[in-house]
Amino acid sequence: MNLRPHHLLCIQKYQGYGYSPAFTEHMNHITNLLKRTPETSVQLVSKCDDICTACPNCKARRCTEAQKTASLDQAVMTACHLAYHQVYSWKTLSQTADEMIFQTEQFQKICTCCEWYSLCKEREIPYGTDC
Repeated sequence: MNLRPHHLLCIQKYQGYGYSPAFTEHMNHITNLLKRTPETSVQLVSKCDDICTACPNCKARRCTEAQKTASLDQAVMTACHLAYHQVYSWKTLSQTADEMIFQTEQFQKICTCCEWYSLCKEREIPYGTDC
């Protein structure tokens, strides 16, 4: 599975809301798959990923919010000491994001500019901790 780095956070804080019904259905599928199979291989990418395919902000495989998403991605990469094009297990990535972002002040620093932040900050138990 290909994922943008900031989606490591989105997946763990996901609560069933989305940009559109099609996006929500797609996100439900991905989050359920990762919850059932935490050893799923994930490659970190800097372009539209497997989640983006259903996003209304993805036009012709390009993000219409490219500057914002690139900034979020870089912040996650830096905080978690990750590398693009490396393959990790979902379990490793979710635990790393939990330890390096959710359990620190980095969550607020990285995510406050996101339109979903108010929902995500209410979710206390990140998705990845039950793997």
